[in-house]
Amino acid sequence: MSDVYPEFADAVALYIVGSDPSESIEDLAKDQLANNYPGDVATPSGDMIRKLNVLNRSTKLAIDANGVIIYRASYGDGDTDEWRQVFRNLRASTKNSSKRIPGTIMNLYAKHSPSGDQR
Repeated sequence: MSDVYPEFADAVALYIVGSDPSESIEDLAKDQLANNYPGDVATPSGDMIRKLNVLNRSTKLAIDANGVIIYRASYGDGDTDEWRQVFRNLRASTKNSSKRIPGTIMNLYAKHSPSGDQR
């Protein structure tokens, strides 16, 4: 995803959202910098993780401009060609929507799994 995102950065928002309540936004920002991840870091609001049915420590969601989840992947899923198509679909949804909300990728993850295994 990191290799593909720059091509679509003007049309698609990318957020790294922590799914581990013990990790602060500062922890996420440090991890983002250390791993050269694109996008903005954020913490989930309320019960967002539950509502989005995030069960894995790394879940990627593509949400189109109409608020519809059009793609869901777990840790390690999605090759470069697949991500490029997801980004194309998001860009198209933004152009074809009467709303002015960009398509969005949310990478919800925790640095450690609940059992303590590294990601």
